[in-house]
Amino acid sequence: MSASSNWIRSFFIHGTIGLLLTAFVVAQPATAAASDAILFPRTILALYDGKREAADTSRIFRNCQTVLNYLGMVVRYHDINQPLPTHAQMADCHGIVTWFASDSVYDPESYLRWLAGHLAQDKKLVTIGSIGFDVTRQPQKIRNQAQALYAHLGLKYMGNFTARRQQLRYAARDSAMVDFERRYPPLPWNYERFVPLDASLSVHLSLTRTDQSESQSAVVVTGAGGGMIWGDYALWQEAVPPYRRQWYVNPFAFFSKALGLGALPRPDVTTLNGRRIAFSHIDGDGFAGFTEVQPKAVCARVIQDRILTRYPFPVTVSVIVGEIDPSARGNAQREKLAREIMALPNVEPASHAYSHPFYWDPDYDNSHDRYASQYGISIPGYEFDAAMEIDYSVRYITEHLAPPGRPCRVFLWSGNCEPMASDIERCDNLGVFNMNGGDTVFDGINDSYTGVAPLYRLIDGRYQFYSCQANENILTNLWTGPYFGFREIITTMDRTERPRRIVPIDIYYHFYSGQYEASVSALETVYEWVLAQPIAPMFTSRYLRIAKSWLDCRILRDGSGRGFVIENYGDCLTMRFDDPSRVPDLVRCKHVIGYLQSEQGLYVHLAPGHQRARIVLREKADSSDGIGLLPHIRQASGWVRNYSLRADRLFFDYEGFGSGMVQLAGLAPGRTYELKGTAMDGQGDHLIANARGELTLQDVGRGTVEIGLR
Repeated sequence: MSASSNWIRSFFIHGTIGLLLTAFVVAQPATAAASDAILFPRTILALYDGKREAADTSRIFRNCQTVLNYLGMVVRYHDINQPLPTHAQMADCHGIVTWFASDSVYDPESYLRWLAGHLAQDKKLVTIGSIGFDVTRQPQKIRNQAQALYAHLGLKYMGNFTARRQQLRYAARDSAMVDFERRYPPLPWNYERFVPLDASLSVHLSLTRTDQSESQSAVVVTGAGGGMIWGDYALWQEAVPPYRRQWYVNPFAFFSKALGLGALPRPDVTTLNGRRIAFSHIDGDGFAGFTEVQPKAVCARVIQDRILTRYPFPVTVSVIVGEIDPSARGNAQREKLAREIMALPNVEPASHAYSHPFYWDPDYDNSHDRYASQYGISIPGYEFDAAMEIDYSVRYITEHLAPPGRPCRVFLWSGNCEPMASDIERCDNLGVFNMNGGDTVFDGINDSYTGVAPLYRLIDGRYQFYSCQANENILTNLWTGPYFGFREIITTMDRTERPRRIVPIDIYYHFYSGQYEASVSALETVYEWVLAQPIAPMFTSRYLRIAKSWLDCRILRDGSGRGFVIENYGDCLTMRFDDPSRVPDLVRCKHVIGYLQSEQGLYVHLAPGHQRARIVLREKADSSDGIGLLPHIRQASGWVRNYSLRADRLFFDYEGFGSGMVQLAGLAPGRTYELKGTAMDGQGDHLIANARGELTLQDVGRGTVEIGLR
């Protein structure tokens, strides 16, 4: 290392901040290149066969959307039996994903012509299963079109189908891509021949026939045009109930590679300032239910005494208004108890509807479902009315139960949690967030990412946001026992954190968990486990703000491949990079307040209150290199606002739930720093940075923080 390099390294580490900020100012012209940045479209068009399945029961929705959302992609669905989208309607699409049976496409010629037009516009294509029709039964013109489609994927289709398993073998398996959650069976179950056209094509699984020479077939591939998983080589499904599924292919690696997403930032709803987001919500069922835990009490009182007043954790609490409202099935005592609960400082009011509909579509045929009636609460003379269920229930809670200044802002779906688009529209028009459905379980029995629900369900342009983990009804076999079963949700919470942080923590249950000592004890176990984790606790409405902002976030990239502009990010303040080889060059970034490197990825923290940020990456330096480093937020359990670095001072405002934690990095190891501010009330006024140049502030309250840097 030259003398000049040594001087620069010493300068950055030991901190003449005024000169450092001069370097920052000099670097600012680089941000002007943002005007030349190219928009990266985040939408994936998912084609499905509406004659066989609905969008929200399709194989793409049930198996792929969770993965695509994790990779930062917004998934939009279209029925192949309806007129196909125009070029204008496809302008925001990065790629097309299909998962068809062999007879899903009734007009192959028109479909292939439409597809070719979009592939010519550099859209990526991923096909799973079949391309939608049997090529061998088509006239020559369509065969030629199909060959052009396969050529776009880097393949030539040769036919030669057989299902004689004794003649089939695996020729090659890419261990980084296949045998992910489940190994393939000893013998392949069927075969068609696909020949790579170019050595650049990545072949992850190939088959061969023992009865023929030159028979090797590439059935799982990724390349410049997209990717293909032929036949049933994507995942396994159990033949009998409960029809469990497991991936043969690693879907995270496959979609990232096939769609060319590897180096891109992923807008991330799981994390705030490096910490895993955690919240809790209660469905109103069983509010006035009988309990064995406390004499002459109801379940809601038990939950209040044993959970809500005991644990310093934010909880969104809903009621079924018809059970509380004296004009329906309620009474003054229930109203009083509901007011007491909603007045607690760690409680956010929410609605669980008026009558707790089991079905939100009045025309829904429930003859084959588990709910015999439409309503959970039978109210004399009442017939289903969406305005009563949503508008009235929200207004009643705000006006009669919620404390001043804390209106009802969250609606939690009831029953089968399948609202109609018009129901979601009501919530949107009221300015109320909506959530529920999903039932994520990822444990020893449901041992697959297919059990992790996606971020949302999209219906006619309206978004229903799913809860992040299943509730106790699922884990107690529909409340038949064992009543301690909810403690097993900890396994799901842990497995959705490692090796991938794929969803936030959501402690989700009903008031009827107050019925038994075993069920209350299970809740206590879960809360205590969650509180011991490195989390960013928040109310459900704050998480839903993040989720809504995630949908609107725009990513632009410059020609260098190192710089990204993030626009319209709103409340979605985290960008995740799955490539661990680079870190932010903070001198050249804009509205970036810090980052955290972890086993789950590189989390980059954006500054709140802005709509445009710039992230510039550099190669990860060794621990002695301070070039491009500034004092920054490594992690924090709440929001860091108005972050400002001046010549000799660092300022920011902290906002979070309860007693917070902020960890800074990029400081001089072993140096003593002066601290003051309203957020630091009662703490010592000096702290020493550790050997890694990190300074950890504990018991941070809402207010200002000022750190002297000289």
